[in-house]
Amino acid sequence: MPSTILTSPILGPLGPGESDSWEIILTGQRVYNIFVQAHEPGVDFDLGVFDENGNLIDMDVDIDSRAYCSIETNWTGPFEIVIECARGYSTYQIAIEEISRRKRVLGIF
Repeated sequence: MPSTILTSPILGPLGPGESDSWEIILTGQRVYNIFVQAHEPGVDFDLGVFDENGNLIDMDVDIDSRAYCSIETNWTGPFEIVIECARGYSTYQIAIEEISRRKRVLGIF
């Protein structure tokens, strides 16, 4: 079962064309679900997750006030979370869930 390892305080606000980025250290051999939730309706937030070398690992550019990425880490190290506002103006929060890759592969929850 996923366990929430981080729920941010209220962040932002962000408006069209603005972005925030956050660095977080993630543990290797894990699956992480990363969520961004805008507090205002009609906002379009996009989410990208990058490794320490600037490589894009996953992104969500759907037209929605919520954004979601799921990544599997092979090593422990810094990862960058980038939130961009495509439309609207809102504060937001980030939540990160962690799942052990071993447990996920074996189906043991």
